[in-house]
Amino acid sequence: MSFLAPADLPREAEIDRATVEKIQNRSVHCVPLLAGETPVGVLNVGTFVREQGIAPDLLRRLRLLGEIFANALVRKRADESLRESEERFRLMADAAPVMIWMSGTDKLCHYFNKAWLDFTGRTMEQEQGNGWADGVRREDLDRCLEVYVNSFNARQEFTMEYRLRRFDGAYCWVLDNGVPRLDSNGTFLGYIGSCIDITERKRAEERFRLAVEASPSAIVMADQRGQIILVNVQTEKLLGYSREELIGQSVDILVPERFRRAHPAHRADFFVAPQARPMGAGRVLFARRKDGSERMVEIGLNPIDTAEGTVVLTAIVDITERKRAESELQLQREELAHVTRVSMMGELAASLAHELNQPLTAILSNAQAAQRFLTAKPVNLVEVQEILTDIVDDNSRASEIIRRIRALVKKDELSFARLDLSTVTRDVVAVVRSDAILRNVQVQYQAGDDVPPVRGDRIQLQQVVLNLLLNAFDAMKDCHAEERQLLVRVESDGDGVVEISVRDRGIGLTSDKLDRIFEPFFTTKRDGLGMGLSISRSIVDGHGGRLWAENNQGRGATFHVVLPVCADAEPKPESPV
Repeated sequence: MSFLAPADLPREAEIDRATVEKIQNRSVHCVPLLAGETPVGVLNVGTFVREQGIAPDLLRRLRLLGEIFANALVRKRADESLRESEERFRLMADAAPVMIWMSGTDKLCHYFNKAWLDFTGRTMEQEQGNGWADGVRREDLDRCLEVYVNSFNARQEFTMEYRLRRFDGAYCWVLDNGVPRLDSNGTFLGYIGSCIDITERKRAEERFRLAVEASPSAIVMADQRGQIILVNVQTEKLLGYSREELIGQSVDILVPERFRRAHPAHRADFFVAPQARPMGAGRVLFARRKDGSERMVEIGLNPIDTAEGTVVLTAIVDITERKRAESELQLQREELAHVTRVSMMGELAASLAHELNQPLTAILSNAQAAQRFLTAKPVNLVEVQEILTDIVDDNSRASEIIRRIRALVKKDELSFARLDLSTVTRDVVAVVRSDAILRNVQVQYQAGDDVPPVRGDRIQLQQVVLNLLLNAFDAMKDCHAEERQLLVRVESDGDGVVEISVRDRGIGLTSDKLDRIFEPFFTTKRDGLGMGLSISRSIVDGHGGRLWAENNQGRGATFHVVLPVCADAEPKPESPV
């Protein structure tokens, strides 16, 4: 733009006209300063003596000069902006809680922030180039450089762990993450990275690894997909796999095929509300080995929250040998229980002989009477018919006595079924009736209304009741005959249990005997073995119940047997692994 006199300025340029008149410009020529198509300023050429035009050649030179000025101004502004940007970056980088580094396109590092320099205790000049590598532990250096160079050549982000020497000479584990730097046009400028000290995390991981390896249980860690990510040496021993064969595989390979289909659903249910708990409580679980065989196991599940999500730590305990020992012990207990029953029946031999003698004597008497009636003239058939009926009844009575004796002394496998404890107890009371008569003991039996059934083995529970009754008889043997009273009750308290109580009026039990009477081989009898109450408690415990004794307020003692009411619903099966 040019004007030869102030009057040439347009009406809209009132401010410019006032400025020109104030500084007494006679003429002004304006050359725009352009950086490409972008105006960055104006070059003004004016006269103060007289009004004067501008030569074309001079105007061209001014325009060339304006371009030079414009480019210089753009570069200056860019340099200032870059310095300001770099200064802001350094301020932010030095304030960052992580160590930051930068490298150029030549792979050499040219910048480290204050956190890095404070950590290593070195200067910027010492760390620049490849100087930082002097602080990397020798065992980690080759791997560290390989990851850096390969990622740099591929222009890929990388993450690596290595040990870096601290200012005090100690080597600390750092996690280094590097990403490519690109300008606004996508031009590659080098790399920028950040490091954090993970020494404590590595120590915790090492302590965890040592604890897992030292665990006497097999340890398997899996993610939410069921993929195995960690095992210990006990797992290798128990299942026959090597670590390499298990890591990355699905835990389903450890599940027996008959449970495998349901296992994913059980795993999904666990992760809905993960919490530490045993698996398959109250049930025997199985784990499949590499050779296809199975081991009986107990399993504990423990969720662990990690950066990658929740994982489950599974502790597996091999209980195969323990279960075998328990089976053998159970067989021995059953043998001992059978011997004890036979021994008790031996104690009852006299009373049982008396009990059988009554129907046998009645049969003999009736048979002799029938013979006499048959020799009479005429034969009284009505009397003979009545006698034969009595003989049949007495025979049935003798047969029932023999049946009960055989049931108590026979050796058979355990058979758990729904039982009416009233009937079980009443049958035992009937067996000892004659023995009670011989000992002058008055036995009173009471049963509550609507006693619910329990689940158990009839013979074993009868053995418990029989042992308690015979003990009660012995406890009252030194009492006066009119004081020998025994009350047997069967009732339900409405809280899901059925109770049998045997209450005698004997001498009672001292406090030291109350604590020890259920111990094996402890007895208060002169010729006792001390096994009856111990076996009885084992039987009751095996039925999920309780057996205890207490002294009565007046005299004597009461033994209580409590058994759970039979549940109609069976527990829901659960996957073993």
